[in-house]
Amino acid sequence: AEEPDIIYVHNIYDQYNKITQVYEEYFTGNLKKYTDMLVYVPYHISSFIDTGSTKYLAYNIPSIKNVDKVILAGEHVKAAAIRDGIPEDKLLVLGSPKFDHIINSMKKGVKIPDNWRERIEGKFVFVLNTGCLFFANDPYYKVGLLSCILNIPNIVENSVLIWRPHPLTKISIMRFTPGLMEYYNTLTTKYIGDDYIYKNVILDETEDYVPVLLMADVLISSDGSLLRSYLVTGKKVLYLHDNVAKDSMFLHKNIIPSEAFYYFYDKENNWAEVIKRLAKGDDYLAQKRKKIAEEIYVNLDGTCGEKVYNTIKEHVIKNI
Repeated sequence: AEEPDIIYVHNIYDQYNKITQVYEEYFTGNLKKYTDMLVYVPYHISSFIDTGSTKYLAYNIPSIKNVDKVILAGEHVKAAAIRDGIPEDKLLVLGSPKFDHIINSMKKGVKIPDNWRERIEGKFVFVLNTGCLFFANDPYYKVGLLSCILNIPNIVENSVLIWRPHPLTKISIMRFTPGLMEYYNTLTTKYIGDDYIYKNVILDETEDYVPVLLMADVLISSDGSLLRSYLVTGKKVLYLHDNVAKDSMFLHKNIIPSEAFYYFYDKENNWAEVIKRLAKGDDYLAQKRKKIAEEIYVNLDGTCGEKVYNTIKEHVIKNI
């Protein structure tokens, strides 16, 4: 009835992704009937790693034809989108409003949940981030990997580990590896936080991911939106890989130095020794990591959302 001048969406998967599907009324093909400006602002922050196909951009689905403008986090994403056949006039490099939240939260400071305070204060904080498909590929290896990481507080004195599994982890397990559901439920409801092996592990299932990123001294993660958000903090990363530079080529250019991260699978530096050194303050890659986010993404001043709104409004006014 209103036929709004602008509609913003953060999910254009429509019927092509069952895990994150919205109601059919909100599919892009239906929304486009009622507006001349349908704007896609991705709910994820685009990666600095290029897989060499449109799948990387989440644009390899027919619904992209319904979108008038796409907001991109960095110039490297635009270059890849053009390479993959997305019309340039749809692409606006304005950053990601997700950065606004973490940047503005850094200015305000973070409030530690009351039930975590006693367990965290005065301790070195490791944060483990696992994606929604963590258990979908090679699940039994992942169980072993998880067991190693959850034992970090038993390796590093006066430390605590906060595990933040993706909110869709249970749904993903039910869909792809249902045999692990009993294990996952037992681990998360019985053993974590218990006074035995995992007493210094905290399960973070809160709605907002930013507080735990700001509490972290080290983030343990593979590539994903939380890792990309965390880059603006300039803090330490233990990357769940053996290298990143060899996978981060955009049009034959590395956009992130290999030395930006510590690596879990580093053959020369055992991960257990690395985390001990980091906990003692030996951050020997600190200079390599300086302003790394600014080299990849744009508009990291906390006003990206405002810039998106004003830019789209100008486009609409010009076409009136």
